Amino acid sequence: MFLCDGVPDNNVYIGRVLDNFPTVHKESALFQQINKIYIDHVRPFVHERNEDAHNQSFATTRFYRVILARGDKQREQTEIKLRLPDLFKEQIDLAYQGFEFALHLIEERGQKL
Repeated sequence: MFLCDGVPDNNVYIGRVLDNFPTVHKESALFQQINKIYIDHVRPFVHERNEDAHNQSFATTRFYRVILARGDKQREQTEIKLRLPDLFKEQIDLAYQGFEFALHLIEERGQKL
């Protein structure tokens, strides 16, 4: 794999790729941007997604929290549910941005080899 050494093909996840990225290239501004996107936006989203996917149904949990909540709690849960489409769109936009940075990083790395 061009961006990562030492990660088996069946175990490639963005966090592992970033952790195993060659140290000499971690100083690149492009790498820093990709890593910042991952740490600030993707990792928290993935963590929440994993909690919901592995421990309970995301949709069911949100639905019952809204139904069973009262007052301010109900409003808060409804707001979370209504924000999900925007959150998903943000993640897609971040994926495109990260992909673009990755392409430039491949180009930059290739020029240094």
